[in-house]
Amino acid sequence: MTSAEKLVLSTTVSESEQDSNSFISPGIRIDLDELPRYSIWPARLLSDTGSVYEKTKAEILREFDQEKWNELLIRLRSSPVRTLEQLEALMFFASSQMAYSIAGEYYRSTPFAVNHIYKRFLEHELRRADDVTCIAELGAGAGNLIMHLAKNTQLAKTWIAYELTESGRALTRMVATTEDLPVVAEFLDFDDPKTLVPSMPERTIYYSSFALAYCKDPEGFLESLIGAKAKEIVLFEPIYQFFDETTLSGLLAKSYFEKNDYSKALFPAIQKLAAQGILEWDAVKKNGFAHNPLCPISIIRLWPK
Repeated sequence: MTSAEKLVLSTTVSESEQDSNSFISPGIRIDLDELPRYSIWPARLLSDTGSVYEKTKAEILREFDQEKWNELLIRLRSSPVRTLEQLEALMFFASSQMAYSIAGEYYRSTPFAVNHIYKRFLEHELRRADDVTCIAELGAGAGNLIMHLAKNTQLAKTWIAYELTESGRALTRMVATTEDLPVVAEFLDFDDPKTLVPSMPERTIYYSSFALAYCKDPEGFLESLIGAKAKEIVLFEPIYQFFDETTLSGLLAKSYFEKNDYSKALFPAIQKLAAQGILEWDAVKKNGFAHNPLCPISIIRLWPK
């Protein structure tokens, strides 16, 4: 483990750090020319054949429910230890270096260290909210992020992991039971907002982490969240309109976004609902963090009016 990784893995978010980025300790700095050493995507984009990885419901279920999360579920079930630590060890086991970015600067580190940095990035932003009863993640995947928050913070009393895939919900239930965490896994289909739990607790904050990029009708879904009496909605999502096409990194990000068929409709939906007086919004950070440096996420906070 490098000295930079040791620094990353030893960091915690204290009260004094809540209004700074000092807790984010990056790995080893790299430049744009070095990205192909640590990511397959620059080469793929430059040898583009015009194909698009369509995000149909069937394709999403194949990739995540049948393959990614199901394979992880099988491995965790066969493990004598079914803790959150073990889940993340299985998710981020690779020892090879990967590229990522913070605020447009490129770095490399191990997947485990990058995940640690991202959890702190997420936690730092969610700590800005106060007087919260419930925190719900939209599209929780294997549930590792929301279970980290439930285990390591006192931000809420109730935690809900909304997820489309059965294998993802099963992973969350298994680990939450082992860890005795107050996290409940619920089914949610972005295409059917009626699947939201109708009687959510008062003062609920919803957040998403690279999940609404898969939502084809974000306007309708956001209206449903507001109808569910959300106190606040915090989006950690890639925003197509924030990628600067006057830069090489921005052009690569747009190309990656298009090739992977992510939804471009999220930000226009936010603008439309704001113009209608339904919500207020603030872009806290544009392109602030990226597990994949070709698709950085931004942080947008929404408040019902």
